[in-house]
Amino acid sequence: MKRQDFYVLFFIRPPFMFLIAYWLFGSSYFSHWHIFWPVTLALIVQTVVSWRLHIYADGLIRSRYANIEKVTERLVWSMGSHICIMVTVISASCALFVLTDFQDFDFQWDGYFKTLVTGFCTNLAATGFHEGVYMFHNWRKTWLEAEELKKNNLKSQLTGLKSKIDSHFLFNSINTLSSLIEEDRTLAEKFLDEMSKVYRYILQGDREELIPLSEEIDFIHSWFFLLKTRYGSAIELQLGQLGDTEAYALPVLSLMLIAENIIEHNSISKKAPLKLCIQRERDNLLFGHLMQPKKNSPIVNEDQKIHHLFDKYKLMGIYDADLFYHKQWRWVKIPLILIPRPL
Repeated sequence: MKRQDFYVLFFIRPPFMFLIAYWLFGSSYFSHWHIFWPVTLALIVQTVVSWRLHIYADGLIRSRYANIEKVTERLVWSMGSHICIMVTVISASCALFVLTDFQDFDFQWDGYFKTLVTGFCTNLAATGFHEGVYMFHNWRKTWLEAEELKKNNLKSQLTGLKSKIDSHFLFNSINTLSSLIEEDRTLAEKFLDEMSKVYRYILQGDREELIPLSEEIDFIHSWFFLLKTRYGSAIELQLGQLGDTEAYALPVLSLMLIAENIIEHNSISKKAPLKLCIQRERDNLLFGHLMQPKKNSPIVNEDQKIHHLFDKYKLMGIYDADLFYHKQWRWVKIPLILIPRPL
């Protein structure tokens, strides 16, 4: 038995039970205590027996018509079976009262039919309550399953996006490294060292969801060194005051997702250097850039990586990530997550 079955027994059936007692025994039911108590006890037994039969019938019908699409069939069979049980129980009770001369019971057809109507209303209320609870649970189950599928889909998209970053990063870095080996071996060794740090960090993203801000900033230093080696003075990065970088965390590779999006959709040249800026604003990290979109570049899914990052925050129940513009700058705001300190 479920919780709603007991709600029906204790909250829906009692008012109708007293009304049935009145239809069958008249005003003497309320005016004489020697009638009130025995009749009430007898009707409590009748109500519990009827309640158990209704639960059994309801279980059989729901097992046969479990799908939410079969609501009409389920309601028809449910009301039909409940009416049959109700008529049988009330008729049997009346017959028993007559045979035993229970409390001088005087059978009246008018009272009998009123009792049947009251029983019908009882079953209508109970069936409506059960069906409402049943459909709510089905809707909630469907909604939770849809949310779970949505989360899994977002995780798959983020995984695919990260693997795409891996391949792009590796291809561009190897090209730069091959050029450096011939031109400057010392710089090539430094480049290879920073490249290994970056790639180690990217691979670490497969095992961790959150990373301390300090490690994310160290990573962006190494990543920017690779970019600086590749583009020279055509790209600039300014780091503002970030406060206690050990106390806060970010989703792993957050800054790289933003940075890759900037590099992909903006022109980079020595005449017009691409300027990047990372700074702190209360409990948020701001990553901005001077807007200089590539010419003749179609704006298709320009913010795809940014929205994937926002979706990653949503998976953690955080909805404060934002994208905004100020003058000629475009900023991505991502919340900093406080790292719990051990007691």
